[in-house]
Amino acid sequence: MKLAAKTNEKTNNKYISFMTAASCQQFYDEMREEYEGVSIDLMKHFDINDLQNSARVFDEAMEEYRSLCDESSIEVKEYKTIEEFEEDYLA
Repeated sequence: MKLAAKTNEKTNNKYISFMTAASCQQFYDEMREEYEGVSIDLMKHFDINDLQNSARVFDEAMEEYRSLCDESSIEVKEYKTIEEFEEDYLA
C-alpha cells in the first residue's frame, strides 16, 4: 500500500492498491467468521483517489488486527523483505 501510494504518480497504482485492500478485507472477513472477533472494515475508508490516506487507513487496520491477535495470544510475524518471508515460509 505504501509503495503504491509513493509511486502512484509515476505508475498509476490505483489498481494494485485497490486489489491489496480488497484482499486484506477478505482476510479480515474470513477471520471474523472463524473467530467471531471484532469486525475490521478497511474498505469503508479506502479512497482510490487518495492512496496516501488509504495507505494510512490500511496501516491502522493492520494495527487493529494486531491488537486482536495480542488479546488472543496469537503470534504475529513480521518480515522486512519478501525473501525473508519466503525463507521462513519454505522452512
